[in-house]
Amino acid sequence: MGDAITPLIAGPSPEQYFASPLFVRSRLHLACALRTTHLAMEPAPSTEATPVVELASSSGGRVSGKAWKPQKKATVRSHIQEGVRTKNWEDRMEKEKKAQAIKKLQAELKEEQEAERKARIDRIKERRAKAEERERIEMEKAKMGARKAARLRRRQGRTKKINH
Repeated sequence: MGDAITPLIAGPSPEQYFASPLFVRSRLHLACALRTTHLAMEPAPSTEATPVVELASSSGGRVSGKAWKPQKKATVRSHIQEGVRTKNWEDRMEKEKKAQAIKKLQAELKEEQEAERKARIDRIKERRAKAEERERIEMEKAKMGARKAARLRRRQGRTKKINH
């Protein structure tokens, strides 16, 4: 333990630090800061020579003076239907009656169209059933005709060999 002071933090020596660009930059910054504070410390000119003009507040009551900007209002987020929003009860009931009448008319028209559609489908089904029945009867007649002819031939005593 001597007179020499041992550095606690390892780093560049003081000669290297003072010669580095980092130190030069920090000195320049410090000098600029001192200059600006020196300017700020100058005494202000007397106000007696120049009259102080008060700025009128803007029309919207804005402190910043942005009078051209629209005044902000509370946002109305009302998603209520128009019929509910009306204040007059009679008007509301009248609108409700009109809406109910329109719904009733639409339901009647829909029922009528559905009935017409079902009737058309039923006619088509009946026509197809009649055509099938006719075809079935025709097949039965042909079958019965062949059976009857065979029975008559057997009665007459003819065999298959003679008929061919």
